[in-house]
Amino acid sequence: MTTPLKVLLHTDIIAAHLRGSESPSLMRRAAGLFLCYTTVFNAIELFGMFPGETGRSAVEDALGATKILGLNARQAPKFASLMGKAGDAGRWRALVAGTCVESRLPLVTASPARFRRMPGLTVVSADLLRRHENGEEVLRAAGAR
Repeated sequence: MTTPLKVLLHTDIIAAHLRGSESPSLMRRAAGLFLCYTTVFNAIELFGMFPGETGRSAVEDALGATKILGLNARQAPKFASLMGKAGDAGRWRALVAGTCVESRLPLVTASPARFRRMPGLTVVSADLLRRHENGEEVLRAAGAR
């Protein structure tokens, strides 16, 4: 039995899926290639982006296709270091990036430039999902394998 390939989906990938703004959905594509995770921080952001009962239900359905990761007190010193480097505007991204680094998961995002300065983070551009046929190829192109 082979170990499944794993990635963490950023808010932008899940939000595009919920809006129906990409066909085919990159979230669905990722779910077909990988075991997908996201963070509690992404979940918070999504619930804020899609308010009301209909939005809540849609977000819950989308998040049901992922495993949601958080952080714990043991990880706090590393996260503090990342957040100090990120500045006010990037602190939310630092929490997501730190979760990826701590969990050893590449981050799939449509905005890879926003994560360039995060040490130890492997970023998988959404474009790689569009261009490659299988998960191994996607991760190899991103430098994760």
